[in-house]
Amino acid sequence: MEFTLFDTAIGRCSIAWSERGVAGVQLPEGREPETRAELAAELLDSLDGPADPDAEAAWDVEIERRIAAIEAGTVKLEPWETVKRRIEKEILGR
Repeated sequence: MEFTLFDTAIGRCSIAWSERGVAGVQLPEGREPETRAELAAELLDSLDGPADPDAEAAWDVEIERRIAAIEAGTVKLEPWETVKRRIEKEILGR
């Protein structure tokens, strides 16, 4: 997958393509990083298959389960900075 940003009369736009053709186009988002991020999000969304009709209900049940566990004190909560450091070390190898 390749992409480029290009200037237009309405601002900096982006386009992504592969050997199969154009994969995505993004209109200006104000600044270049936002335009690139929106194009990346659009491309990632395009990889998803059809939505699971039961997913939302399953997430609602899971969220309620987690809230109940937090309120009951049966789970240990960690500060974001601690979790972030663990992700950087264990997953990203930093």
